[in-house]
Amino acid sequence: MTANKARKRATRTRAAEAGISYTAAHFENTAPRPVGEQRPEWAGIDWYAFPPEPPRGCRLGVLHANQRYYWTIRRRWASIAPEQVQRQAHSAADPLRRAQHLAGWWPEGLIYFGRTRDVALSVLYTIAMHDWPDLVPNAEVLAELAAAGEPAPVDAAFAELDRHARLLAGDQRHAPTVELVEQARTILQTQAADTSDPRRRRHAEIALANIRRALTPYDVGRDGYPIAEGIAMPGALATLDAMLCSSQGGFPPGTVVSCQDGGRRVLAEIDRCRWAPAGGGPTHYDVHWFGAPGEVPHRAEQLVTAEDVQLPSGTAAPWMTRL
Repeated sequence: MTANKARKRATRTRAAEAGISYTAAHFENTAPRPVGEQRPEWAGIDWYAFPPEPPRGCRLGVLHANQRYYWTIRRRWASIAPEQVQRQAHSAADPLRRAQHLAGWWPEGLIYFGRTRDVALSVLYTIAMHDWPDLVPNAEVLAELAAAGEPAPVDAAFAELDRHARLLAGDQRHAPTVELVEQARTILQTQAADTSDPRRRRHAEIALANIRRALTPYDVGRDGYPIAEGIAMPGALATLDAMLCSSQGGFPPGTVVSCQDGGRRVLAEIDRCRWAPAGGGPTHYDVHWFGAPGEVPHRAEQLVTAEDVQLPSGTAAPWMTRL
C-alpha cells in the first residue's frame, strides 16, 4: 500500500470514528488527544442568527442540507482551521469589503440566494456609506476589534450602518432595485474619477464592473428576450436581515415560527424582516404558511408584529439568549 492510500484510509477511519465528513477529518489536527477530551468547537458561531431546524413533520423550512452543513462546519474551525476565525475578523473589519463579507458568511442557497448577492449588497453599502459616512466605524476601533480575533464584535460595530443599508430598500416585497443601482452607479463613477484615494478608486472601478457584468445579457431566450444574471436584491436583503437579527435580536428569514392567524396559531416561515429607523430588533415580519392539514392546499401570506412571533416548542435560537 502506498503512503497516499494509507493516509486516505486513515482519514476515512478517523471520519467514521468521529462521525464527521472526510474533508473535516482530512484537515483536522491529527495529534492524539487525552482520553475523554472533546473536540473543541468555536462558540462564536452562536452569536450569528441562522434559521434553526424546523419542527419535525413541518412542511416549512426551505434551507437545504448544504446550507446547514456549511454553517455547522464552522463550529469545527477551532480544531480543523483555527486561522479561519481570525481571517473572518479581519474581513469583517474592512468597510469596503462589507458586502463580500456578508455574502460569504451566509451560505448561498434558498432564501439567501443569488450569485450576484454581493453585487446587490455592494449597491446598498455604497449608498449607505456615501449618505451616512458617520455610521462607518472608526478604523482604529475596527483594527483593535479585529486584532482580538473574533468577528462578532466587529460585525456588531457595523449595526447602524447595516440598518441604514437595509432601510434603503424599504418595506416592499419588491425593492426598487433599478433606482438603487442607478444611485450607486452615480456615486461609484464619482469615486472612480477621484485620484486622491487609490484604494477607494480601485474599489469603485471593480464595483462598477461587477454591476455592468451582472446587467449585461449573456444569452437570448427562446422568446427572443435577452438573459442576464441581474442584481440579486432579495437574497441581499435576506442576508442583511440575518446580520441585523444577529446584532439586534430577532428571527432571520427562513426561520419557522408560530404566529396568530385569527383564532388559532399556525406555523409560518419568515420571508422578510421590517426594521425601525433606529435601534432594536424587527418591528414586523412578512411570513407565509400553507393550509393546515385537511384544508385545501394554499399559500397564505401575512404581516405580523414581532410580539406575536414565537419559536415553536423544541426549537432554539442561541443568538437570542444573550439579548
